[in-house]
Amino acid sequence: MLAGFSGNSGTWIDMIQGICAEANANRTFRQPMVEGTAFGGRGGAREDIYCPIGAVLSGIDMILTTNDRQVASLALNCSMPGNGQSAGLLYFGNKDYRPQASGEGIGSFARAGSIKQQCPGGELPTGFTVNFGAHVNAFGLICDRIAYPVAVVPSPPLKTTGHMPPPSPSPAVASDYAFAGGWQTVTGQNGHFTLILQIPNPNPRSIVDLDVIGQFINTDGATQYNGTLRGTIRRGSRTLQYTYSQPGMDSGGSGYFHLTQDGSSIEGVGKAGDTEFTWKGTRAK
Repeated sequence: MLAGFSGNSGTWIDMIQGICAEANANRTFRQPMVEGTAFGGRGGAREDIYCPIGAVLSGIDMILTTNDRQVASLALNCSMPGNGQSAGLLYFGNKDYRPQASGEGIGSFARAGSIKQQCPGGELPTGFTVNFGAHVNAFGLICDRIAYPVAVVPSPPLKTTGHMPPPSPSPAVASDYAFAGGWQTVTGQNGHFTLILQIPNPNPRSIVDLDVIGQFINTDGATQYNGTLRGTIRRGSRTLQYTYSQPGMDSGGSGYFHLTQDGSSIEGVGKAGDTEFTWKGTRAK
């Protein structure tokens, strides 16, 4: 279910991305998470807006800029599931925008000029459509009925006459923060590197993506291959998208690493110009 939005805004909305919450069998919803593709440009300041935990997004009011060029703001209508009682109104973008006859202006919020989008009874927002370029130019909700998962009732244990070993515990799944630390790595071109990754501003309670910085040192003695990288981890994906530079060779490129479920190794693909190479490693001891 669509619970809110993440993106960039200033005078209008420059970029938008969905924040979604999965449904539980008891008709409650899980912690909202940033999901899917970001649409638009890179201008404006970052913000994350979503309905309170336990509430649902039922509709939005949209304000467009002069001559309907961009989406200035979205007012999120949040309500409590079941009784539909309002849980408040939240704003994404410039809530103080007021269309004028010419030019752009900041003034009192023009409620009379809002375009209302409300899901019909029994449905909730499950996605959105968007027109975009350097900015978000138009926005529309996609509504549907929520398919709640079915609660699984455990079967009674089987009675046996013998002794059975206790079930093995499920292995713990590594978090995105397990990327941080040292890695002994090798490329498909047989280059050996010590890779050191850092997450500068860790905040386990945040739902936004994680920024990563790092450096890699060639352990074969070829110092011209040393370099730095910078990237982003999509929360919950265990995937690091990065760009890198090698000042000693005046070159660079991009790539990704995927962290294994147990957090013990990474593997991925790098790209330098038109050349692709594999790059994998294990945690340094």
